[in-house]
Amino acid sequence: MNKDQLLRFYEQGYRDFTGVDLGGVDLSGVMLIAVNLTGANLVGTNLSRAFLTKSNLIGQILALLR
Repeated sequence: MNKDQLLRFYEQGYRDFTGVDLGGVDLSGVMLIAVNLTGANLVGTNLSRAFLTKSNLIGQILALLR
């Protein structure tokens, strides 16, 4: 999924992005409140200055540190 698709779904009210492939996507500066990214591929994803308040990133932090 690319940035435009993600933001379009988010604007439509979707918050569950479980298992979505966002690998290498530039999400710097995006505002995504209360999204579920459990099991999402975030390898190489740029999340600098992203606002992810109340979002679920369980299982992602350790994967990003590897």
